[in-house]
Formats: sequence, structure tokens, C-alpha cells
Amino acid sequence: MEAALSGALVISGRDEVLRDLSRVSGSYKRVAQTERAIELLGRTVSELGASPCEWCLDRAVSNSGRLRASIETYGQDQGWDWTARLTDRTDSEIAQAPDVAVSSDSWILDNAEAWLDLAGEAVRRFVPQAWRLDIGKG
Repeated sequence: MEAALSGALVISGRDEVLRDLSRVSGSYKRVAQTERAIELLGRTVSELGASPCEWCLDRAVSNSGRLRASIETYGQDQGWDWTARLTDRTDSEIAQAPDVAVSSDSWILDNAEAWLDLAGEAVRRFVPQAWRLDIGKG
């Protein structure tokens, strides 16, 4: 989501899930687009009527606690029924979500009963000018 907002390339593969090319290596860095990304993801969740919503963030990733606080604060300010928490088993917990798993991680998508590309949906709704490349269609 942040990549699309910053004008970076986002790619759609065969599964039609939007992904960026940014590297994640055990740390998360807040960028100028973080607050806007949280807002647009929240608006998408709200418009889809998904409630309650639980955000699961990887405890091992540095600064994930700050991101959790930002997500919770923004949700509370908007009156949305959502929570955010840190976990040591993020991928497996999201894959085992009782309703819908939200991720672009291929392992999670392969192991979830039902999933949604929330970032992709938010980009389609609110960032139509995003630089997108579809490499999944033959």
C-alpha cells in the first residue's frame, strides 16, 4: 500500500494479488505514506462492512510495536471495531483466521480457507493512478 502511494511499482501475479518489490528484512521503517495507508486500508475495511477487524503484526520485526499503536489509535479515532496485536506466529495465525485472512504472502494465501487482498482492493479504490504491472496474465 505504501509503495503504491509513493509511486513505486506494484506487481500483480497469477493470483491477482498486488505486491511491491520492497525488501523486508526484519525491520519496518515508517515512511511518509504510512498514515495514509492505514487510513485507506481502514476505509476499505469499513466500506466492505468487515467488522470486527484484527491486525496481527510480527513481533520480531523492529518497530512493529509503533505500527501497532498507530493502527489502534487511528481505528479508535474513527470509531472502528478493530484491534492490533503483536504475535510470534503471525503467518500461521493469519492463515488460520476464522473468517478471512488478509495478506499478500503466498504461504498464507495457500494455507488460508478464505483470503482477501486488502491492499490491492484499497489501491484499486483509492489509488487508481498507481504504477501497476500485471505479469500474471498469459
